[in-house]
Amino acid sequence: MRGMQQQLKLWGRAAMLIVALLSCVHFATPAIAQSQSMPRDAITNALVQPVIVSRRMPLQIDAICWGWTGQALHADSHSPVSITLSSGTRAVSGVVSLVYPQDGSQNARVTVPFSTTPNVATAVQLQACPSHGTSEMRLEILADGRSFSLPINSPIAASASDVAMPNVAVGPLWVVLGPDLRLNLLLDGTTRTGVNGVNPGETKKYWDNASTPTVTPTQFSSAWIGYESLAGLVVRQQDLRLLTAVQRTALRTWLENGGRVAIVLEEAGDDWRQLLPDFLPDDLLTVSEVQRVSLSAITRNVLTNNSKDGNWDGAAVTPTNDAAPGPSIRSRLVTPSETARALGWRSIWSIDSRSQIADELKSENTSIAAIGAVGLGMLMVLGTDPANMPDSMNATQTANAWRNALDRLRDQSRNDPTSYQVWNYDSAGVMATGNSADSIVRARTPGKMFFVIVMFSILALALWVGPVGRRILSKRGLLSKNWAIALAAISVCTLIGLIAPRFFRSGTDDLGALTLHDVFVDPQGKPIRVYTTTLRSVFAGSPDSFDVANIDLSKNDPQGQWWRGVSPIQQWWQVRLKAGSTTNIFNTPAQRSSLAAGVIEPVDVSQWTLRLFLGIETGSASREFELPRVQVLRAATDTSRWQGDIRVKVEGEFDEPSPTTTRLIYRGKFKTDAQRESTGTEEFLRFSSSGAVANESDRANAQSMWQNQGESGAMSILHMPAIENRGDVINRIVESGDYAAVVLMRTSESGSKQQRVTNKTVYRIIAPVTIDPTRSATPPTETTPSEELP
Repeated sequence: MRGMQQQLKLWGRAAMLIVALLSCVHFATPAIAQSQSMPRDAITNALVQPVIVSRRMPLQIDAICWGWTGQALHADSHSPVSITLSSGTRAVSGVVSLVYPQDGSQNARVTVPFSTTPNVATAVQLQACPSHGTSEMRLEILADGRSFSLPINSPIAASASDVAMPNVAVGPLWVVLGPDLRLNLLLDGTTRTGVNGVNPGETKKYWDNASTPTVTPTQFSSAWIGYESLAGLVVRQQDLRLLTAVQRTALRTWLENGGRVAIVLEEAGDDWRQLLPDFLPDDLLTVSEVQRVSLSAITRNVLTNNSKDGNWDGAAVTPTNDAAPGPSIRSRLVTPSETARALGWRSIWSIDSRSQIADELKSENTSIAAIGAVGLGMLMVLGTDPANMPDSMNATQTANAWRNALDRLRDQSRNDPTSYQVWNYDSAGVMATGNSADSIVRARTPGKMFFVIVMFSILALALWVGPVGRRILSKRGLLSKNWAIALAAISVCTLIGLIAPRFFRSGTDDLGALTLHDVFVDPQGKPIRVYTTTLRSVFAGSPDSFDVANIDLSKNDPQGQWWRGVSPIQQWWQVRLKAGSTTNIFNTPAQRSSLAAGVIEPVDVSQWTLRLFLGIETGSASREFELPRVQVLRAATDTSRWQGDIRVKVEGEFDEPSPTTTRLIYRGKFKTDAQRESTGTEEFLRFSSSGAVANESDRANAQSMWQNQGESGAMSILHMPAIENRGDVINRIVESGDYAAVVLMRTSESGSKQQRVTNKTVYRIIAPVTIDPTRSATPPTETTPSEELP
C-alpha cells in the first residue's frame, strides 16, 4: 500500500512540473510576440514604430504594403507584398518568408532574398496567394545565422503591440494608375446597360462586386504573376514612363498570359507599344495624332448607353440628327489592320461616316477605340479619356462610357461573379480542380486485410485494458500495476500503428502530370508561341521527398515559371496555419535577362498522403515539348457562317478522337464529332458543320466550351481558376473566322515498380484557317436561326 502511495506522489509531482512548464510557455509567448509585433498605419502602411528584429543586429521593418491596395490580398490568386527593411550603418543579407494557409490541406512558405545597404531603406517584394478565409499568417526572417518569427493573426491592430492581419478580399479588382482616371464613377449605382449580349442585370452585379482603387507606381508588382489578382488595369500612356523597366516587362508578360489592360492615349507618342509582345506585327494598329473628333452620333447612341450592343462590330453609328453638328473632343483615332482583325480585333466607338474625319480617312473602321487579343490577354486602346467629354456630359454619362468600354474588356466567361460562389467561395473552381486531379491520381486503398488487422488490434487492446487484463493481473497480484501496463499496451499499439503501414503496401509512389499547352501556330502548323500550365499530383507509397517540377521527366526552364499548392478541399470560414504539410516556394527576383520566378523546392510527402501543385509558365517562342503540327482547312467559301466541313491535318501523336478528347471551335461554335479521314498518305480529322452546337448561338453562351465546370476528366483543366479566362480570349479570336481552336489530348504512362507516372497532355491549338486546295466551294447548307452568330 505504501508503495502505491509513493508512486502516486511521484506522478503528482511530475504532473505539477508539466503544468508549470506549460504555464511558463503560455505566459512567455505574449512577451515574445510583443517585442516582435508589426503595428501598421492603415493609410500609409508605415509601421507606427519600426519593428526591431534583433537587439544584436540593427535590422528593422519600416513598412509593409499588402497587395494592390496596401491593406488587402486577393483570395486564391497572387498579389505583391512589399516589405521595407533598414539596417542602420551595417549591411545585412538574408531571406524573408511569408507563411500562410495555401488551401484547406497545406501551408505555403514564400521566400525572397534581401540585402540591405547601410543608411538606406531597402524594399523587397514577394508574391503571396493566400486561401479564401485566411485568418493567420507568419513573417519569418533569417539573417546572420539567426531566425525570427513575427505572428500576424489579429484583424484589427488594437494597440501598438498588435500585429495587423491584412484583409483577404474577393470580387473583381480593377486597378487604376493615376488619380485623374475616375473609374470610381463606375460604382455610383446608376442603371447599367449590358453590351455584347450580356444581360444588364449581370453587368450590374459584376460592378456592384468590383472595386477600382487608384495605385502608385511603387505598388506595382515586379513579377508578372503578381497581376494575377487583377480583373483589369487602366493606365494612361504617359504614366507607363513612371514604371521601372522590370515593372513594364512584368506588365507586358501578364497581359500576354491572360491579363486585361485598357490604355488611354491622350498625348503624342508610341509608348503604348511597349505592351505588345515581340511576336505581334508592328502594324497591328494605326494611331493618328491628336485631333478634334465629332461626337454627334457617339454621344447619343453609345456614351449615353442607348445603343443595344455598343456598336461592337465596328460599323459606323447612324446619326439621329444630321442638321446640327454635335459636340467634339480631342482624341487620337485607332484603326486595326487586317492582320489585327484576323486576330479578332474590333473597332469600337466608330466615327460617324458622314463626319469630316471619316470622309478624309475613307474608312468606316476608324474609331476612337479598339480592342483585341494580345496573346491570351485582351488590350483596349482608347484615343481619349471618357472623363474628358464636353460639359454637356454629366458624371452618369461619363460612368456609362467607362462601363461601355470595360464591359467589353472584362472576362465575360463569368458575367455574374456571385452566381458561381457560395458565400464568396469559388465552388466552381474547386470542382474543376478536383475533376482535374481525379484524371491523373491513382491512389489505391491498402486492402481489406489492413482494416481487419486494425479492427482486431483495437478489440485486443480494449479487452486487455478491460476485463481480460484485470482478471490476469488480479490472479498474479499485480492489479495495482494495471494503469502502467495499460499505458505500455497503448504505447506498443501506437508504435505498431506507425510502423505497420510500411509493410501493408508495396511502397509504390503514384505520380501524375496533367499539362495544358495553349499554342499559336502559323499556316503551316509550326508553333509560334506556347503557354504551359501543369497540374502535378503526388501520392506517396512511403514517406519521401519529391521533385515536383520534374515529375513528368521534362526539362523545365524556371524563367517566369510560378508554382503553388492547390486542393479541392477548401474551408469557408477562418483558415489557420496547419502543422506539417508546407510547400516552399522561392521567389527569384527579376533580372535584366530573366523574369522573376516562383521555384518550388522538393516537397516532403507523408505516406498515403495526396498533394497537388499547379505550375504556370509564361509564353515562350520555342520549347522542347513534342507539340503536334496542326493545320485547319476549309473549302473555298467566303461566308459569315460555318458552311461546309472543316478538316484538320495533324502531325504527331494524340489519343483516338472522341467527344472527351477532341474538339473544334470556330466562329463561336464548337464540335466534338471528329472522324478520322485518309487521303493518300495524309490523315485528317473531319468536323462536320451539320448541327454545330445549336444552343451556342451567342458569345456569352459559347463560353460553355471552356467553363463547363461539371465536366469530368482531363479536359477539366480548361476550367481551373488560373486558366478559365483564356477561353474568353480564344472565343473572341475565332469569331473572326480567320482562326480556329483545336483541342487534342495525349495520354502516356511510365515509371518503375517503385514509382509510376501518369502523363496526360491537353493541346489547345489556335491555328489560322486556310483554304483547302483539294476541295472546291460547297453550297451553303441550311442552318437554323439558333446556329447563327449574332
